[in-house]
Amino acid sequence: MARPGISIDGVKLFLDGVVQAPAQTAALLEPYLVHGRPGPSRGELYLDNPRLGRLLRGFERRGYQAHVHAIGDRAVRVTLDAVQAMRRADGMRDSRPSIAHAELVAKPDLRRFRDLRVQPVMSYQWAKPAPDSTDSVVPYLGAERVEQYEPEGQLQAAGARIAFGSDYPVDGLDEFFAIEVAVLREADWGPAFPQYAGRFNHDPGLTLDQALRGITINAAHAMHQDAVTGSLERGKLADLIVLDRDVSAIPPDAISETSVELTMVGGRVVYGSAGGR
Repeated sequence: MARPGISIDGVKLFLDGVVQAPAQTAALLEPYLVHGRPGPSRGELYLDNPRLGRLLRGFERRGYQAHVHAIGDRAVRVTLDAVQAMRRADGMRDSRPSIAHAELVAKPDLRRFRDLRVQPVMSYQWAKPAPDSTDSVVPYLGAERVEQYEPEGQLQAAGARIAFGSDYPVDGLDEFFAIEVAVLREADWGPAFPQYAGRFNHDPGLTLDQALRGITINAAHAMHQDAVTGSLERGKLADLIVLDRDVSAIPPDAISETSVELTMVGGRVVYGSAGGR
């Protein structure tokens, strides 16, 4: 019988840094741009491919799940290559390796997430025009690579099982804003910030249903918990929240205004009351 609890089943590895200037420590296939032209830096890989492959195989054989921070397209490719080597050596075990963030993914690598059963764990809230994208990323990637930045819709179309990851506490935990951005790929900055108006690149984004699955059953799957939580089914833990509105019946730009009225963990109310507020 399913019971609430804590287990330690995974290992997180950092393969690169961040794509934002001035750090630019995410590992790219081609150099960052300097004044519109390729510069001297492609970022840095913290682990090389053979070493990462050996680590992933060792973790899997000992029953641990690998969760790899890979942001740049080179780091993402190296991680997928390492998983491919693991799959060839040990077969398609149900180890569910995942890549945290996958902010920049080259087109040839999109379908590999599905083929290798690697879950992209995406922070939906980053897929919008903002200082951390419009100002510190776009000028340093160029128009073609920007189209592969925050590629949730492209990964979904390629058959990947996307899970949501908030990146808290590095980023603030605001899951309803994140869902809104996943659907709209924009944020309401108001007339004071016209440079951040409109959608971010041409990625189609996610439907509301896809975004909700990423934050529920797909996230549970990423943690090997989908048999006990992540959906409302007989025999699963009663882990659920009650919202103040039906997010499927409101304009998408109102999703971020949603609030939680009740939280239940393992069938026990831990916030709010059964009678509401």
